[in-house]
Amino acid sequence: MSGTLWTRREHENQHPGCDSSRRNRRGQADDTDDGKGAGCENMSRLAMMTPAQGEEGIKNFVVETVEKAWANPCPPIVVGVGIGGSFEKAALLSKKALFSPVGAANPDPILDRLEKELLVRINNLGIGPQGLGGRATALAVNILAYPCHIASLPVA
Repeated sequence: MSGTLWTRREHENQHPGCDSSRRNRRGQADDTDDGKGAGCENMSRLAMMTPAQGEEGIKNFVVETVEKAWANPCPPIVVGVGIGGSFEKAALLSKKALFSPVGAANPDPILDRLEKELLVRINNLGIGPQGLGGRATALAVNILAYPCHIASLPVA
């Protein structure tokens, strides 16, 4: 689709790309074009948590998000999680996390442990491929984190 809510029309391939152009530290363009299907994108969520909710709050939020989505994102899925920064930064981190290699260990041992715990909890939901049941709901959980204000804990 293209246009706004009131002028929408079919796009020729129904998969418009999202351009995530940014400048790297050397001032060079760092372009990422990622194709978009609506199933996964429509299941995205963001929470502005408090630090008191901590790790358990993050885990519950991520698992609850996958459980509410059920078969809509067309599992098996890769779950990208962004923690910290700001409202916008957490969402961008979660999208960037999707491009991390499946099966690679997170260089941060705390996040690596969290990824593994979340993958087990998500696959134990029993959603399975296409929501038909089973333990292959997610292929990976990839997490990126960024410092944030002491009074907030954005998670996407």
